[in-house]
Formats: sequence, C-alpha cells, structure tokens
Amino acid sequence: MKQTDLTELQKEIDNAKHIVFLTGAGVSTHSGIPDYRSKNGIYNGVQESPETILSENTLYERPEIFYHFVMNNMYFPKAQPNLIHQKIAQICNKKGDLITQNIDRLDTKAGNKKLSNFLC
Repeated sequence: MKQTDLTELQKEIDNAKHIVFLTGAGVSTHSGIPDYRSKNGIYNGVQESPETILSENTLYERPEIFYHFVMNNMYFPKAQPNLIHQKIAQICNKKGDLITQNIDRLDTKAGNKKLSNFLC
C-alpha cells in the first residue's frame, strides 16, 4: 500500500463518526494462529472433512479424535494480540464496533470493549 493511500485511509478514519470492522481468521494469522482453508490452514491435509471432525457426533462418539484435532490445531494459549488487534481496539473504543468470527479472544486481550462475535 502506498503512503498516499495510508494517509488517505487515516484521514477517512479520523473524519468518520462511527466505524464498523468485520474480521475473521486473517487478523489472527499475524499472531501465529493459522486460518482454516488456506494452503497452510488447519484443514489442509485432514483425512476427514472438518465438518465431520468438529461435529457433535464426533465429540460424543469419537471424543479422542475431536479433542486431538482441537488441541493440536485450534488451541493457541500463548498467542498474543498483534498490531491489527490493537489498532482496531483503539478505534472501536473511541468510535466503533467490531464484528468478528474469531473465538481466540485476542481482540479482548487487546482491550477492545466494543466486540460482537458472529459465528456462522
């Protein structure tokens, strides 16, 4: 992104009365949490479909498979908020809201008090 684009973006943010951010897994990849379906995502190379592995049936009928997948692919307790989380939190706490699919709580750790989770 060119400096002129960044300057223009900052001007738009400064002049806005209210900003809504819509985010997903891409924000947390910068904190070391992989996304889901990209080439290096957590679903790459799995034997069964992710919908099967993470289903309620697998949880109850084959809990070892469910827990193994979650603990090895979806649990990142040492992850910390990155600059994106921090900047979004600063803006939201002043004049905005964040709607995210993320469940990693990094937005909350970054201090965002204007957060809604949207899971699809």
